Amino acid sequence: MTVRGPLGQFLAQRTRLIADAAPGTRAARALSDLTDEAVLELSREASSCIRSPFAIFALGGYGARRLLPHSDIDLLIVSRGKHSDLELLVRNMLYPLWDAGLTIGHQMRTPAEQVRAVREDLTTATAFLTARHVAGDVTLAERVLADVFRSLKRDSARMTARITARDRPGSPYLLEPDLKSGAGGQRDIDEMVWRASLIAGRPGQALRPLTDHGLLTRGATDAVNVAQDAINEARWRLNATGSRARNSLSIADSDDLGIDADSLQCALETVHHTLLALRDLASGRPGGASTPLSIADLVRAATVGEAAIEDLERAAYAGRFEHAVPGFRELMPLRRPALAHRYTVGAHSLRTLAALLHESPDRGYSGHPVDLLEPLVVAAVVHDIGKRDPTPDHATR
Repeated sequence: MTVRGPLGQFLAQRTRLIADAAPGTRAARALSDLTDEAVLELSREASSCIRSPFAIFALGGYGARRLLPHSDIDLLIVSRGKHSDLELLVRNMLYPLWDAGLTIGHQMRTPAEQVRAVREDLTTATAFLTARHVAGDVTLAERVLADVFRSLKRDSARMTARITARDRPGSPYLLEPDLKSGAGGQRDIDEMVWRASLIAGRPGQALRPLTDHGLLTRGATDAVNVAQDAINEARWRLNATGSRARNSLSIADSDDLGIDADSLQCALETVHHTLLALRDLASGRPGGASTPLSIADLVRAATVGEAAIEDLERAAYAGRFEHAVPGFRELMPLRRPALAHRYTVGAHSLRTLAALLHESPDRGYSGHPVDLLEPLVVAAVVHDIGKRDPTPDHATR
């Protein structure tokens, strides 16, 4: 069935945008802005059934103007009126979007209910940290924003602790990463934006408050923004070609969809380590050491096993292997997909080191002759350095 009127125009423009736009940040912003226009127009048409003022906010990724082809369009409708009135608004405004096949998430609350919901539920709170007013009463919207952020300011320490405790599965060095929730992915950038919003006391889409408060350097902020562009592009490509949202990047996707997997892997690494450094600085923990690693350090790491991997990765990112293995820093995001490899070259080598003394739970450090420990540690770290060159026969090199 052909949809006519403003909704039909929106759907046609949306289809053209998804088909023709260059994947990335500009496309995601353009889709967000186009969706704003549709929400505004539909709310005007539906507002005749509402007797009380209302305000409509875009939340989450939509609020941050980072809307992908299959992203949820998350909306919050706030009014002091009766919920029965709001249900009429929802029916007249959102049902047409649902019927058109779009995924719409929505909540209806009074201002007091929104303040309470943000205080009690972390997901509700983080979604509102990038909220944007897109339709309805401006005065009411400003009052809701002020009330919510006044409450967040009083509770900022607890909120930051809850944000920091969120799950960050996987690794930025996985060859098939989760670009949304995995370590180094979009949620890590979101955490930085959430922290910036809490510091600024208003919804944010940028990292500047972190720079202004000395928590990120300008160089780090610029690097995260570049990484955001790479992640946006890859996620747009993943979403634009299918019938559902996708966030896990397979090895085949880079060739099939034209994704620059090498740049993307560097982006994930940058985001991951920038967030860890930000967390350290914000909590007053000392930053990572900068001194070169010794053989004794590596033996200790092998003795610790898997628990040492994060420290080893941070050491590699900081260049603490370079004196002994020049160029090891470049191996960390280096992709050489193979049947038995799940990680980049450098991360695989560090995991080899961590597994060296732990073939079985009871062997531990005494599992190898003492006079072989240092040669084994060196072999674990350098066994794949020949893969810098992508041609065959890295073992000979």
